[in-house]
Amino acid sequence: MKPGTDSPGIIFPPPLVYVIFAFIGGLLNNIFPLGLGIEAPLNLWLAGIFILLLAGFMIYMEVLFLLKETNPFPWKPANALITDGPYAWSRNPIYVAMMLIHIAGAFYYNSFWPLFTAAFTVAIMNRFIIPREEKHLEAKFGTEYIRYKSRVNRWI
Repeated sequence: MKPGTDSPGIIFPPPLVYVIFAFIGGLLNNIFPLGLGIEAPLNLWLAGIFILLLAGFMIYMEVLFLLKETNPFPWKPANALITDGPYAWSRNPIYVAMMLIHIAGAFYYNSFWPLFTAAFTVAIMNRFIIPREEKHLEAKFGTEYIRYKSRVNRWI
């Protein structure tokens, strides 16, 4: 790797992609309501459960990154390649888990629309974020990362 190029080149924090499109789903619900048919307050309880699941998973992942002594932020250089734990079944388990934001949004708004906008989130991640991360990891870790890519799916 050339000096000064140890960066995936991501300029927009991926968690914001998830939050923005879940929010857009809520806005679409205000314009064109398309409910899930879940009675209040059950919808709010379900939204809270999914947010708690996401928070717990994110804490677990933070600990995993600390133990591996690498950076959890995808817009910063990676110091180590993690291939165990959730990374044994997905190359992007944090992004998979962040889909819980869309599920929580669907429950919170009691709306189908945040689930619909999840598809746009995946498309943006696949087009603009993940390829840059993969290029960075491949340049940094070479054949080790290429072998990992060949045996573990991008999402699930």
